[in-house]
Parts: sequence; C-alpha cells; structure tokens
Amino acid sequence: MPSDARPSLPTRAVAFYRRRIVNVNLNIVTAGVLALLPTTLAAHAAERAIGADQYLAITAVTFVADAVSDVAVYYLLHWIANHTPAAKAARPASAAYGHLPYLKDATLVQFERMCLSPLLYLLALATQYGLMRFGAVSSTIATIVGF
Repeated sequence: MPSDARPSLPTRAVAFYRRRIVNVNLNIVTAGVLALLPTTLAAHAAERAIGADQYLAITAVTFVADAVSDVAVYYLLHWIANHTPAAKAARPASAAYGHLPYLKDATLVQFERMCLSPLLYLLALATQYGLMRFGAVSSTIATIVGF
C-alpha cells in the first residue's frame, strides 16, 4: 500500500470506535437499544400475568427488567471494546483508565450513568404509564415508545 493512501472507511471507523470516549458512549446507547427487547418482553409478560389494568405494577416490572438488561448488555459491550486481548493490543492503555481491572472500570462507568438515570427513567416510565393508562395503548407499544 502506498504511504500516501488513506486507510479504508472500516479501518477508520474501528480506530474511531477504539477511542474510549467514543466506545463508552456508543456502548451506552447500544445497550439501551438492545435492552429494549427483554424489557418489552417483561412488560408484555407482566401485562398477561397480572392484568392490563395494573399500570403501576407493569411499570415497576419494566423498570427492573430494563435496569438489569441494560447494565448486563453494557458490561458485555464494555468488555469487548476495552478489555479483550484484541482491544488491549489495538491501543495503548489510557493513563486514566488503563490500570483499572475490567469490573472496576465498567462499574465506574455505571456509577457515572446513575447520575443521569433518574431523568431517563422518569421520562421513559412516565411516558409508558401515561400511554397505558390514558391512551389505552398496550404495554408492549407503550414500552417501546417510552424507552
């Protein structure tokens, strides 16, 4: 390859993703999107098990399911992006985070996310509850729209 040739788009995209600030934030968004499936399934199961008119109970089940699913998916994505041997070999260790073991590193990110979580959950769960209670929308659709 000539020395003046630019790297391919996939190579540049991977290099961009390897930057910690980028992969942490993309992983947060991706975890939220991927957690929507188990969260929606839990809301639907709750609606069938306890009744469609149990709005607060369905909302509570949704909250727990989303929190657990989102955190679990994020831990997996964070490990892949920052702690696999391939990820460590691809870039030098960060002075701020490179010394941290995986669990401590990922938990630090989760702690930082907790600062914004109340706002996210207030908006998402209020939207879900409102759609179910006042809009006569199924829990499945209300969960998808809310989150």
